[in-house]
Parts: sequence; structure tokens; C-alpha cells
Amino acid sequence: MRVLVVTAVPRMVGILAWFPRALQSIMAQQWDGTLELFVPVGGKLQGTRYDRVTAKYEQARRVALDGGFDAVWFAEYDMVMPQDALSRLTAIDTDIAYGLYVWRRPPHLWSAYTYLDENTGVSLSHTPRHARAAWGTQIEVEGVGHGCTLVRRPALENIAFRREGVACADWFMALDAREKGYRQVCDLGVVCGHMSLTPSPRTFWPDVTMPGLARIEIEKLPEDLTA
Repeated sequence: MRVLVVTAVPRMVGILAWFPRALQSIMAQQWDGTLELFVPVGGKLQGTRYDRVTAKYEQARRVALDGGFDAVWFAEYDMVMPQDALSRLTAIDTDIAYGLYVWRRPPHLWSAYTYLDENTGVSLSHTPRHARAAWGTQIEVEGVGHGCTLVRRPALENIAFRREGVACADWFMALDAREKGYRQVCDLGVVCGHMSLTPSPRTFWPDVTMPGLARIEIEKLPEDLTA
């Protein structure tokens, strides 16, 4: 399988947002083939940050289709992924395969959503008993997120990245995938860390041993983070 690795990187008033640990987790993937990366950086500061990343994802979709790729793996610039993330996601017989991470804002819900509509969603972690029982397994979901997500070519051919509400393109891709009948699966064994600089450098992890099903790892980032 030929996979295009897509890592969209924002630029904020001349400062490049970059997390070396996340980049290292992409480069360290246990993958037999060549890792072919597409890294759109910066761009015109038009619209919201969600508008800008949506445009980058749509650009990546066109690059993948025109380049004959079998799938796109979205590996975001602030995501720490296990070394077998890509191999595990490509092994799943599904149109869209998700790794698991948590949102950075409290209450740090899991990215595996069992229900989604235009305005609201229900995370698996809303029901801790079910979340703990499913830990490490693969479950069908309705989304959501592009932190660590593999999208195969049939879905890429029929789902353009768009925004028609307050959420980002990942939310509407999940809705479109459901509408068009594409299967979505989350591997709850592909556990990813979500990095943040606020209120101080830290990484948020899904963790069924914690009362809120998430834990915080304090980070010490290199001085050249914004180089």
C-alpha cells in the first residue's frame, strides 16, 4: 500500500508551531515501504485557523488522488503516536481508521465518538464503563479527528474536505462518511498523546487507570521549538 503522510503545520505571525517529539513519532514508524510526506506549512492568514487547515487537507486530498496514492495518513504536528500506528491502521479492513487521543480542553474527552450530528457528539469516554471494556480493541465509530487517521482512496475520491459550521473539517468528513456509507473504525490500542503549550508544555493521554480516563504528562520542550 502506498500511503501519503500528511502533516499540516500552522504558522502564527511568523512563528512555526512545531513539536519535535511528534515529528520523531512520525519518522519512527515501523513501515516496510517508503514514508512519503506532504507537509503544507503556513499560508495566507485568511479566515479562521479551521478554515486554513481545511484548505490544507483539501490540497492534500488532491495531491494524494493525483499522485496515485492508496490512502492518506493524517499525522498531526502535535500528536505523539506509537511506532506501529500506521501499520495497525492500514491492517484494519475499513474505509477510515482512527487512532485514539483526547481533546486538550477539559474534560479531555476521547476522540472515539459513538454518535455525531451537525452540532453535538457523544464520546465513548462519556460512559467510562464502556470505554474501559473496549480499551485496546477495535470498535466501529462515527468519528472523529485527524490527529492519527488513515483514509483510504475510495473515501478520498468521494469526500471533499469542507466546513459548514463551527467545527473543523474532521467533523464534517465523519458526517459525510456516514452519509455515504463508509465504515469508520477506531483502534483503541493505537494510543496517542496530544501535545500542548498551554498553560505549560504538556501532553494529554487517554488512560483508563485514571478517574477521568485521561492523564497529563508534563513536557520539557527544546529551546528551538519555534525555530
